[in-house]
Amino acid sequence: MQILVKIYDKIIADIGFRTDGCDSTRAAGSVLTELSKGLTMQQAREITPSQIDMALDGLPEDHKHCVVLTRETLHKAIDNYFKSDMNPSVKDRC
Repeated sequence: MQILVKIYDKIIADIGFRTDGCDSTRAAGSVLTELSKGLTMQQAREITPSQIDMALDGLPEDHKHCVVLTRETLHKAIDNYFKSDMNPSVKDRC
């Protein structure tokens, strides 16, 4: 999974994802994008796998890892934002 974010004034202005994962992964990615859009990066980091799962009306036990994968990928996307050349001001984290 790959999550792409557009940040404007520390707010997630747009967010999308790509995956070659299963339907549950695609559903979790879709929910995460809806939950994250318009939040600060810190607020988006606070989204829990349980919140994603509840928004999906609960995934089967053998697919619960999909919501964890999705949330971890969002964290990596945010971390990469701070490491990129596009953001020289790392001291203003979240």
